[in-house]
Amino acid sequence: MNEYNSTIFTTLLLFTLVISLFTVSADDSKTNAIDNLNNDTNSTNSTNNTKSNASVKAPIQPMSVTVTVTANPTSLNFGAVNADGLEHTFTGATTVRVQALGLSGDLYVRASGDFINSANASQKIPLTNFKYDCPGYTAKKPFTTNNELIHHYTYFLIYDTTYTMNYYLTVPIYTDPGVYSTTVIYTAT
Repeated sequence: MNEYNSTIFTTLLLFTLVISLFTVSADDSKTNAIDNLNNDTNSTNSTNNTKSNASVKAPIQPMSVTVTVTANPTSLNFGAVNADGLEHTFTGATTVRVQALGLSGDLYVRASGDFINSANASQKIPLTNFKYDCPGYTAKKPFTTNNELIHHYTYFLIYDTTYTMNYYLTVPIYTDPGVYSTTVIYTAT
């Protein structure tokens, strides 16, 4: 009978340990999602050659045990874009793959700031002129320096999905020629 009790105790202990991996904890801190331990971040540098061109406050943490995010390409050159004040579309510019183990998670995107001319840092293209969308998940909106939710995903144990990101850039009229760049950061929890 003692062996039977030991088996029950071991089974309950193992069950408790497994369940504790998927518990939800409240978090009212103001930390950015990039600082969380279960997050993985990947960046894409966007470069634009011109002619004559949040923090997250999650009340409940996602339940991912492990997560990776990969953006391709890791460096993106938009080529020569006319400074014509018109919006230029870059369809399928980046693919973002999220692989996770757990029950739920979130994919976020943000940019480092304005496009800055590599030859003269005082020459910029405003970040509000750089937009994105993710068909089926997020409508077109401007990049910000805060993490913006692309998709909250729920799954059972294994998640492996690729998101296709479209970019839109408007280069203001009279923008000096040069190579302008910013960094796009994808974060998954």
